[in-house]
Amino acid sequence: MQAPHYLNEEQQQAFAQLPQALQQMVIKTQHAFIKITTQVADDITLTDSKFGGTPYVAENNNYPLTAEGKPLMLLAQINFAQVHKQVQDSVSEPLPKSGLLQIFINSADDIYGLDFDNPYPNDNYQVRFISDFSTKPLANIEELAKKAIEDGKNNYPPITFEFKLTFSKEYGSANSLNWTVEYLRSLAELGITENDIFIDDELEDKIYELMEILDDDGGHKIFGVPYFTQDEVRSKDSEQILLLQIDSEDVDDKHEICWGDAGVANFFITPQQLQNLEFDKLMYNWDCS
Repeated sequence: MQAPHYLNEEQQQAFAQLPQALQQMVIKTQHAFIKITTQVADDITLTDSKFGGTPYVAENNNYPLTAEGKPLMLLAQINFAQVHKQVQDSVSEPLPKSGLLQIFINSADDIYGLDFDNPYPNDNYQVRFISDFSTKPLANIEELAKKAIEDGKNNYPPITFEFKLTFSKEYGSANSLNWTVEYLRSLAELGITENDIFIDDELEDKIYELMEILDDDGGHKIFGVPYFTQDEVRSKDSEQILLLQIDSEDVDDKHEICWGDAGVANFFITPQQLQNLEFDKLMYNWDCS
């Protein structure tokens, strides 16, 4: 069976050793996604795509606050016009061609705004979509952004620095290391069961070694198959797709992104909600090992 074109030489060799059922799964779940690369830079503007730092907030709007009136920390700001400029080719789901998506969390909260019972926007996790950002920004915006980080310094927030983002188109497939919705759905559609793949313990160990070579679910990205250090959080029949993933990373020897013990954060939305710009329904999860 022909290996996917995007695999490197080592990955192609691993693919060739997989049971045919898993080769079928890898091929069936091929997809394009948008890789996000972080960098430390001194030319980041208020409306640029970024992780951390200072968000754009119009002077006629309010900075996002907790119920106690404390400022929330900017986790991510995605400028969709910049995404489209850098990634000309289309991917599986349509993104807005312009506007800012902003995600804020409470850095002073022990679990950074995550609500296990209701993982959608709340007082400690807020999402904004700004279609027009031509208005003059709020005067004290930088002061509020710095205070949001300072308030959470004892909780070791995942991001304490401002990182510039760039985007590129990449390819990937589902992986048996993470029992994601995409992986399980592909097996069901192919009529394959786990018993067809994991015939014995020795083969199971070998498969996991091979799939680790093929594993590309981690990293920062828009779309694609999510990575979890724990378990899949979506229901088996969920229509939600990964909109954004923010992984732990040593950006350089002085700056890092770290979710607890080298964890990862995921944000999910349905294609219909994305098309309707219903970012108030963006599901949030993070976990660590």
